[in-house]
Amino acid sequence: MQIDFFFGKVWVLFVILIFLHGCIGKIRSRKYIKTNPELEAGYKQIFFFWVVCGNIPWVIIGLGNATHFTESFFEYFNPISFNPFVIMFNISFIFLWCSAVRWIYFKNGAEFLEKHPGFFARSRFSSDIKKEINARQIKINLGIGFFNILLCLGIMWVYGIGLMH
Repeated sequence: MQIDFFFGKVWVLFVILIFLHGCIGKIRSRKYIKTNPELEAGYKQIFFFWVVCGNIPWVIIGLGNATHFTESFFEYFNPISFNPFVIMFNISFIFLWCSAVRWIYFKNGAEFLEKHPGFFARSRFSSDIKKEINARQIKINLGIGFFNILLCLGIMWVYGIGLMH
C-alpha cells in the first residue's frame, strides 16, 4: 500500500528535483553574473525554461493521477493503452525533446549555454579538471540522450511494454 502511494506521487519528486536543479544552477550562475552582468538575462531565460518547461510532463502525470485517469507512474510506460493523460505525457515529452534538439543544434542553443557557464556542469566524478561544458559536449550529450529517449519510446509504443504494478 505504501509503495502504491509513493508511485502515485512520484511526479512531485520530479517537480521538486527539477526546481532544485534550477536553483542550484541559479546559485552557480551568480559568480558569472558578477563578472559579466550582461549574462543575467540569459541565465533568467535558462532558469525559466528549465523549471517551467521541464515540469510540463510531470504536471501532466499529476493531473492524470488527481483526476483518477491514472493511478501510478507506471501507467505512463504503457502508451498503447491510449489513456489520454498517457498520450499527453508522451506528446509533451517528445515535443520538449524535439524543441531542445532544434534549439541546441539549429538555433545556437549549445553556444548560448556555453556562453552562460555554471548552470550545467560536468559531473564531479569527471577526470577532467575543467568543470564547465562546451558546445560540442552539449551537442554530443543531447544527441545521446535524444537517441535513448527515441529508442525507449519506440519500444514502449511498438511492444506496449507497460510496467504495471
